Amino acid sequence: CSSWIMDYVGAWCLTRREQPATVTVEQYSGKDGPLRLQAPSGVYVEVRIPRKARHTDVSAAQKSCCGYHVVADVAGGRQMSLRHRVVDFRPPTGSILCTQVKFDHEVMGELSYPRGRCRDEYIEAWTKLHGGPVTALELVSELPRPGGRLA
Repeated sequence: CSSWIMDYVGAWCLTRREQPATVTVEQYSGKDGPLRLQAPSGVYVEVRIPRKARHTDVSAAQKSCCGYHVVADVAGGRQMSLRHRVVDFRPPTGSILCTQVKFDHEVMGELSYPRGRCRDEYIEAWTKLHGGPVTALELVSELPRPGGRLA
């Protein structure tokens, strides 16, 4: 794996989304925002479950997805981040999310590219949850154990 691909790897939390640029539509503090897990192989998972859905059915507001991620070299020595959603809770569009990415220590900024073609412009800021090389998840039951505690 290339050393620059490791910049993307790990657990990330969305802290801010603007759509279009300069209009904040989502903002989170701490670790309250949507979660992105990125593996060195390119496989990624985004968990975007709204805490307070305006809909009576939370699944209608669900925006989680997973797929694979690649970084492509383009003209001028720039690199573009390409995310292909393979499983999506929203109707598939068939388009690949293409963004320009900037890293500033533990923050990753993504700007949609190209602007205005196929979708609205957006900017997202993601904060790395920890700087280690490994991220692990723990599965927790949603069903209560006898006595009312979660398993």
